[in-house]
Amino acid sequence: MNGNGNGQKDYGPSVQLARLFQKKSASGNVFFAGRMGSARLVLLRSKDVGDDGAPIWNLIVQQAEQKQHQAQAEREGPPPPKRDWQAPTNNQLDDAIPF
Repeated sequence: MNGNGNGQKDYGPSVQLARLFQKKSASGNVFFAGRMGSARLVLLRSKDVGDDGAPIWNLIVQQAEQKQHQAQAEREGPPPPKRDWQAPTNNQLDDAIPF
């Protein structure tokens, strides 16, 4: 067994696709939720079990609601206006040199 120092098997190079957070529903059921890009991920425990009695988990992928992105943009406010660097501003002094 090739180890990586923490007792886990080394499966070679890998890429983390998403991060899921363990949560508990109001009814007490454990589930996992997270995001992958613009997708919302939910991992729900099935009522079915495997042949060996192990739990089965169902991965549900949904398009994330645009409201979340809009709410974040509203909290941050509008982007600052683009500045025309050639236009004079109110705090510039009249200068005899025209550049």
